[in-house]
Amino acid sequence: MIDGKCDFLSKNTLLRKFDLLGLIVPLLLIATWYFFPLVADIPAFILPSLQSVIIGFIDFTFGNLNLNIYSGTMFAHMSASFVRVFNGFVIAAALGLTLGYFSGCSRTIYRLINPIINFLRTIPGIAWLPISIVWFGIGNSQSVFLISLAAFFPVYINTCHGVFSVDEEVIAAAKICGTNRLQSFRYIILPLSLPDVSVGLRVGLGLSWAYLVLGEQTGVNRGIGAIMQDARMLGQHQMIIISMLVIALTAIIFDKLFLLILKSLNRF
Repeated sequence: MIDGKCDFLSKNTLLRKFDLLGLIVPLLLIATWYFFPLVADIPAFILPSLQSVIIGFIDFTFGNLNLNIYSGTMFAHMSASFVRVFNGFVIAAALGLTLGYFSGCSRTIYRLINPIINFLRTIPGIAWLPISIVWFGIGNSQSVFLISLAAFFPVYINTCHGVFSVDEEVIAAAKICGTNRLQSFRYIILPLSLPDVSVGLRVGLGLSWAYLVLGEQTGVNRGIGAIMQDARMLGQHQMIIISMLVIALTAIIFDKLFLLILKSLNRF
């Protein structure tokens, strides 16, 4: 009985981690995607069939079918996109965390830089595209700039909010015990603000992948966004959907990995 009970508990734990309810809507969408073009007779250039997307995805990944010029090139394009996302996100995280903690810890710095940051974040990302081309030209630098710009604001805002959320009475009590400002930051502000900071970093990472497409549609030779632009011009519409799926799956994988890193940091 004990072994049976333990086996039941382990299965129950697995079921809790794997939410079957979350599969209902995706399965319905896949079924609709499969049957709707057949019933409504929708042309492939408007909505490529599910079968063509699956076959194209396999060929894009492994290149065993040689369906088009993109056969077997997924990893090469993904590596180029990953480098841009990584560089842009690191820059955004470094600036967002630094300015966020300085602003959160100093009301003077907050009053100096917060108005201009709030002003800049109201400008739509696509509005930065023309001026970014003027400043950085067409290529990696322009893409990294757009990614950094998108990821910076959620990191900064959530970092400020995390610091402001720390109870001032806790900091005051620590000062009475003899801690200096650096010690208060290290042992009180930093750990207590980490949940909000983690949210900002996750949102920033997600926006990095979103703005990757915008940056790569302006003249770069490699990258998932570049494929989407070329596929549109060449009439390879199934490659547009395949590229969207690749970006979504990659972003989800990196979000899960990022969560694991944050959980490991929380242990310290």
